[in-house]
Amino acid sequence: MRVYLAFILIVFGLNASLFAQIPVEVMVGNEQVSQDFFFFKNLDSKQRYNIFTQGRIAYTYDSETPNSSFLSTFLTRNFSKNWGVSVGVAQANLNFTP
Repeated sequence: MRVYLAFILIVFGLNASLFAQIPVEVMVGNEQVSQDFFFFKNLDSKQRYNIFTQGRIAYTYDSETPNSSFLSTFLTRNFSKNWGVSVGVAQANLNFTP
């Protein structure tokens, strides 16, 4: 959990310098708490290239390890307003998927 909190702090620290959008959502229930975050950043002024990252983690109150986790990152090359190509990777519960 400490590594995950450090990652969140780094992402928020980068927000000030990258001027990216990073919405965070925390959901609290009677058995567990989960947190979602998204990161979106255009990499050039013409918005041809952008990066999108999504992450989710859930903890049961009785456990110190996450019940479930998900992290994905996509790099997109836009050719026109509605057309582009994207490549990405995902990690869910310690399983890596290209």
